[in-house]
Amino acid sequence: MRIERVVAGSFSEASELSRQLYGVEALLISSSRVGNSHELLVCTDVSDDDVPGTKVDPAKQQRFAAAMEAEVKRKPIRGKNLKADLAASTSAPETSHEARATGPQVSGIELVNAIRQELQAIESRLARGSRSATLSAKMALLEHGVSAAYAEHLLAEGNDSASVAQRLYAELRVEHVGLESSTQPMMVTGPVSAGTTTVAMQVAHRVAATSGGRPVVAALRDPRCGARERFLAIADAAGVLPCWGAVPNEVTVVDAGGRRAEDVEALREEFPAFRIALCLPSYLSGTAAARWLDACPPSCGVIVSHWSPIELPLALLSKLAERKVPLIGVSQEADPALAMDSAALQGLESSIRQGITLLLATDSTRDA
Repeated sequence: MRIERVVAGSFSEASELSRQLYGVEALLISSSRVGNSHELLVCTDVSDDDVPGTKVDPAKQQRFAAAMEAEVKRKPIRGKNLKADLAASTSAPETSHEARATGPQVSGIELVNAIRQELQAIESRLARGSRSATLSAKMALLEHGVSAAYAEHLLAEGNDSASVAQRLYAELRVEHVGLESSTQPMMVTGPVSAGTTTVAMQVAHRVAATSGGRPVVAALRDPRCGARERFLAIADAAGVLPCWGAVPNEVTVVDAGGRRAEDVEALREEFPAFRIALCLPSYLSGTAAARWLDACPPSCGVIVSHWSPIELPLALLSKLAERKVPLIGVSQEADPALAMDSAALQGLESSIRQGITLLLATDSTRDA
């Protein structure tokens, strides 16, 4: 019998690796997290003689026993006679399976726990010693969807939260009057369930309040089941003049939701007089946001829906800053009758500073 240690990125990966190495008959003894990895201790019937290259070197075994004994003396382990049992079990090199079977009986669970605790302590000390403040900050940004290249760019002039937040906000093209900056009508499109219809109603109210006209929202034909009824119901709740399947001359905003990113270029060719605004939800991953921005670069900018002032959408904001795409509005209300407010954009700098400060502070506390 042998006790083997298997380390992988997650429990499922460690389990699969254990099955590949030692077969399905291997017995799981314990499972725990070690830093950013997952550790399994398994008991297997594979002997030292069955595995090539695993012959025990007596000199190495004695050095390991001496180091383990010194560590046990430095940090006594609570348990009955574990120290004496460990010293007795390592006093002389074992030469065979039979010799181990007839030697002193050591509590397997206590020995496994002791070894695991020491390994965890060693790995924690190594991780703390080798992970600099800059690397910790970069890992925190990567975990929240920032690309590796842009994370290095943000940290190039300092890894403190104030410098990172200031650089991110400075590179965001925030246009507070982007919704009313042109006389051209606007077409709002984006991923399915991104809230494009609600955003179209809110933008129409804001543009109408600026121009003094009546908000008119047209929707392109959507083949999804119930799309027409849903659009008309939202328009009725919003108090706007709806138009389904056609685009009249007096239209304020066109709702082009329910399309794929590949369809936007066809819309651009069919309606050349309209400015394209992408509606991207705040929960969208960095990869999905990059796909939309690459497939259909907006001529107007991006409106972020499902916005929450207490949850910084760092993945999405970093993609906008990285690609120099204008941010023209955010929607934090689900009521289509409310005009899109610019207050959230005006407070964006403060939100970014607070979010970055909390992010980096949490990461440094976790490392400590």
